[in-house]
Amino acid sequence: MAALGREIQTVDPNVRVFAESLHGLLTNNPEFVFSRIGAVFSAAIGLLGLLLGAVGIYGSVSSAVVQRTHEIGIRMALGADKRDVLKLILHQSMRL
Repeated sequence: MAALGREIQTVDPNVRVFAESLHGLLTNNPEFVFSRIGAVFSAAIGLLGLLLGAVGIYGSVSSAVVQRTHEIGIRMALGADKRDVLKLILHQSMRL
């Protein structure tokens, strides 16, 4: 590692060379620690956004079904298949 660092310094003296193990770099270097903290916060915000989106979609589908309960009951009483009713509701919910 030291020889590799010296060779890189001879090519370009402006390049910073770290001759540590990967574990030492990841635990001791503040740049890596801050980037890891940023990655964790970004992942948490992404998961929160995904959860909020899923709750919103569930709420809109639930609201559509509640508003059309009587229509669904009439369709089923007239002989509509469960699969057809489910297809109708999902098709109209996906358009939103």
